[in-house]
Amino acid sequence: MDARNTSQSFGDASARLRRRGSWLLLVVILVAGLGGGAAVFSLRRIDQEIQLRLSQQLSRHLEDFQVVIANARRLGGRGIEIRGLAIASTEGEPLAEIDELIVECDVEISQLLTRSIVPSIKRVVVRHLVLHCRPDESKTILEKLRSLPSTESSLPAIRIEDASLRVYGTDQPLLIQDLNFDVIPTGDMPELTLQGSMSADFASQIVIAGKIHRDGTSWNLGGRVADFDFSSRLTQRLPADIRQVIAPLTGLQANGTLEFKVGSPREPGGDIQFSVSGNVVDGQLQDPRWSTPFTEIRAEFSGDNGHFELHQLSARNGATTIFVAGNQQGWNSQAARSGRLRLRDLTVDRELLEALPEQFRSLVPKFSPEGMVNIDLHLQMQGEELHTTAVVECVDASFSYHKFPYRLTGCRGIVRYENGVIQTRGLRALANGQPLTIAFEFVNPGIMSTGWCTVHADGPIPLDDNLVMALEPKSRAIVLSLNAQGGIWLKQLRVSRKDAAEKYLRTAVLVVQEGTIKYSKFPYPITNVSGVLELNDRDWTLSELQGRHGNAYLAGQGQWVAHDKRPGGRLSLDLSANDVPLDEELQSALRPQEQEVWSKLRLTGSVDQLDVGIRFDSDNPRVSVDVRAQKWPADRNLDGRSIRIRPVWFPLALNDLRGAVHYRDGKLIVQEVRARHNETEILATGECRFGPRGQWLVDFKQLDADRVVPNSDLITAVPEKLATAITKMAFDGTVNLHGALRMTGVTGVVPESNWDVVMHTYDANLNCGVQLNHIHGSVRLTGRHDKDGVQCSGELDIDSLIYQDAQITGLKGPFWIDDNRLLLGTWAERGRKPEPREMSASVFGGKLLIDSEVWLRDEVNFGIKMSLANSDLARFSKERLSGEHDLSGRVYAMLQLSGSNKGLYALQGSGQVRLRNADIYELPVMVRLLKLLTIKPPDTTAFTTADIDFRVRGESIYFDTIDFKGDAISLHGRNSWMNLDRELNLRFYTRVGRSQIQLPLITSLLDEASRNILEIEVGGTLEEPNVRAKGFPEIDETLQQLFPEAARARQSDGNFLTRPFRTMRRR
Repeated sequence: MDARNTSQSFGDASARLRRRGSWLLLVVILVAGLGGGAAVFSLRRIDQEIQLRLSQQLSRHLEDFQVVIANARRLGGRGIEIRGLAIASTEGEPLAEIDELIVECDVEISQLLTRSIVPSIKRVVVRHLVLHCRPDESKTILEKLRSLPSTESSLPAIRIEDASLRVYGTDQPLLIQDLNFDVIPTGDMPELTLQGSMSADFASQIVIAGKIHRDGTSWNLGGRVADFDFSSRLTQRLPADIRQVIAPLTGLQANGTLEFKVGSPREPGGDIQFSVSGNVVDGQLQDPRWSTPFTEIRAEFSGDNGHFELHQLSARNGATTIFVAGNQQGWNSQAARSGRLRLRDLTVDRELLEALPEQFRSLVPKFSPEGMVNIDLHLQMQGEELHTTAVVECVDASFSYHKFPYRLTGCRGIVRYENGVIQTRGLRALANGQPLTIAFEFVNPGIMSTGWCTVHADGPIPLDDNLVMALEPKSRAIVLSLNAQGGIWLKQLRVSRKDAAEKYLRTAVLVVQEGTIKYSKFPYPITNVSGVLELNDRDWTLSELQGRHGNAYLAGQGQWVAHDKRPGGRLSLDLSANDVPLDEELQSALRPQEQEVWSKLRLTGSVDQLDVGIRFDSDNPRVSVDVRAQKWPADRNLDGRSIRIRPVWFPLALNDLRGAVHYRDGKLIVQEVRARHNETEILATGECRFGPRGQWLVDFKQLDADRVVPNSDLITAVPEKLATAITKMAFDGTVNLHGALRMTGVTGVVPESNWDVVMHTYDANLNCGVQLNHIHGSVRLTGRHDKDGVQCSGELDIDSLIYQDAQITGLKGPFWIDDNRLLLGTWAERGRKPEPREMSASVFGGKLLIDSEVWLRDEVNFGIKMSLANSDLARFSKERLSGEHDLSGRVYAMLQLSGSNKGLYALQGSGQVRLRNADIYELPVMVRLLKLLTIKPPDTTAFTTADIDFRVRGESIYFDTIDFKGDAISLHGRNSWMNLDRELNLRFYTRVGRSQIQLPLITSLLDEASRNILEIEVGGTLEEPNVRAKGFPEIDETLQQLFPEAARARQSDGNFLTRPFRTMRRR
């Protein structure tokens, strides 16, 4: 309390006493106004004059008020009685009402009429006084009363009985009643003794006693208020300005006592002297800011002009107990002040925090405290200098720091603040049930603070949503992208700075235990994760990372390096794994286009060694993934771990894949990957690329396949049209393949394939319209397959093959194959430069040239054009003819042939055979012919040349010309034929010599003569010919017509010409 305010209050009290003296003086004046009218009139008339005279005098002094006296009369010799005295405002509002006023004085009529009665007043009794106090009118009334004339005579004793005071400020006035008051003069002393008592709605008894000098220069009062009841009944009846002052105590209900002393200043102009003491018991405060009331309020206080002391104040609010004590030495702004606040079992909740002063409430969002604490607060203030000591004992509290809003619960320990330094002692808390130790010390807490804070846990803390959401946005984004779960053991967290101008430096060491991660950019789940995370300011380092995926064991390391002076950073994560299954989870971790390629590859199995590198820069949303995979040979693996692949575009199951692949950013490099399909071994080296819109490329720069068997698996795997071609060729054997293969594709489009391969085969069989057996050699294929079909050019390099039991060697030359046809020789290089080449080969020592065309439809049609030059007849006889034959000569031949796979009956063609420098009498037919001609082998051969022109129709060969020429005789054949079963039907006529003289007339005569002299017919088979000669064939024919029985007899004797031929085979 301010002493100056106190002095002013007591000055107002002194003024009120003086005003009451004015009221008493007014009473005396009323009495003195009773003049000498009594001597003129009768007693009744005297009473009327007394009443009139008093009314006039009061009206003059209270000219702004209405004054009414109901009755005034003289009481024998005792004094004057005034009744019904009322004073009101000009508006008629009552101000004071006195039922009865008795002035004990000398009441002789002569005295009343001749002089004032004031000196003779001995005592004044006021009964049933009712004062009406209105704050807006009280000041004016008091000023009027202060202007009443005073008297130098001594005041008589005054007694006020059964008075009341009504103070108006609200609808219900404050009532002070049972007011009994005595003003007692002290002999001739200028002092008055005051004593009295009263009661009110808020106090059962108020006792006042004191002395006051008549001129008001000195006074003192003392009193006691018993059973003071402070409640809403009191506050609701107080004036508005007073209610506003005590508004914080509106909900207070309390009982107590109050003792006070008030005295005049010790020197003029000085402060009123006062002292006060009191207590409050059984108080209760219902504050609208609190849901529960403050109860059991007790307090003791005292104060005077030099100090104020709150000895103690105790209260309860729910489970919380409150104790306050303090003192103030002096009443000016520089007075020394101290205070103590002790709170026990304080529940820190939203209600409490919202009730804090603004300067403290602004700190609440930074820590969001809750729970139960004990608080000891000690304040000392000298002028503007404040010393604060606060000790907060956390009993069961929780809080979360606004920069890391992860709530810690079960907090116990001490937080102490003193002289600008806040520090902890034994502070422990729980993070999701895991104990933490927290220590810190900060100087000048706030924006300019310096200091340090350390936190460490006793064990792992679950990495739940609350912990993740507490991280700063960038760190949270990393953890969320990893989809991390498990336990985090906070080994150490330290935040510190020594200079307020610097940023806080953060370091941390966290150990991950039993975690799982599934990086959103490469969502491959890893379980049983453990490792160490280290934070250095804004950079993270991951080390000793271990984990599992199924049976796979993983290890790795990584780091996050923040950008300088800007958000974001770079992530690098390196993982290595053993025995990694090629399962759906690994496939799902890839990008969509890569998943599609995986699906088309249809991979199964496991990878022995897998190394994964992940790189990400926040400046570039694209994630770089580097994968290196290694599969060891089968002898270093367990059963069931081999890799199997069966591509959709080439659905051939390839097993036991082994080797190395390297994948990075859509590019897969294949490094000597080997695979097996049954007995087939495959080796591939190349690369695969994957585009952002579903494009893919498979480029095997080296593709080797050994012991390839074109069985049903392979035929099913190749494109349909190619499969049809392979099937129709009826290839039987194995192939070794070496070369390159390139395949490209886009989702929803037929893949495109390009190849350049060399295939080697050993002892294979092939039917490409004609049956080729025992093929040894190679073929080079260069071609492509796309939506339009297959187009492939090639180069044959066949060392040897067997055709119709004839060996063909050195078969070389170009060919072409597509969905519809197979071209050999010049037809395969049609339109190319230099000049197209025939397919060439060596047959029986001669050179064979071939051009061929095979149409690969449901009905395989073919056409072939062949020429043979300088072939050795001796080799032919040894390799193709049974028995011992001594043949020689050189063979030249040409053949044009067409047909289909319907059968031999579809064959059509023509050709020529030329035999030179020959010796062919060793042939069975020739031997029979020579015997028939009774020619014995001379020193020169029987036939040295032969010219044959023939046609092929189905299974038959028709000889248009078949001439055998020798030195002694020549045979000329016409209208002859043989079939592919080697059956013969030949007709020759003889001629002496070589017929080299070509005179038209003579030659024709000799030919005709030869035909009419001897005709030779050959039947049977090539190995067992039947030869029959006919002399003069025309005569013989005539005889047959004349003697048919003889002809039949000759036929029955086995005559060659009449023996029927075996029916020719048909398909």
